[in-house]
Amino acid sequence: MTRGFVVQPHWHTNVTELVFVIGGEVATSVFNPFSQKLMTYRLKPGQVAQFPKGWFHWIVALSDKAHLLTIFDHPTPDVVYGSDFLRFLPEEVASRAYCVNEEAYAEAVAPIRESVILGPPPGCRQREDGESPYSRLPSSYPGLQPFPSPYPACDPCMQQELYPAYPPMQPGPYPPQHSMAFPAFGVL
Repeated sequence: MTRGFVVQPHWHTNVTELVFVIGGEVATSVFNPFSQKLMTYRLKPGQVAQFPKGWFHWIVALSDKAHLLTIFDHPTPDVVYGSDFLRFLPEEVASRAYCVNEEAYAEAVAPIRESVILGPPPGCRQREDGESPYSRLPSSYPGLQPFPSPYPACDPCMQQELYPAYPPMQPGPYPPQHSMAFPAFGVL
């Protein structure tokens, strides 16, 4: 990905997604539906972000030549694109649900004519000042702690080098795991 490009806002109905940064720098954002908070992390090579199933998320390239490896916990991920939600939401529903002007909503979403996976689409108007909101992200995140050392006697400075601050992985919600019967082996 090139600086400023975005993997558009979307969510997966059937998979959890893990993004591993191979090269470059990206900002990942995910909306936590339980805390009602948007969490944005600046990631560099070797760092990961996890997006739980059903959580709205997106990725923005902060550097040229950002390379990512995306891993899903199911071979065929379903995806709901934000662009599809926006373009198919009737303006009268947007007006009633969110108290927005119907004409203004229709005008705002009019350029979205198809599913957008990697944006911005060609010919898109960007901010006039040329600044991305992601350019103001801090280089580190307050409150994040390094992974704990498996060696308690390890020097704290060395621990910081060995275990850099990673965004915390969010728990569940995961559906209960059901036991599966196998005739030759019994129940797992």
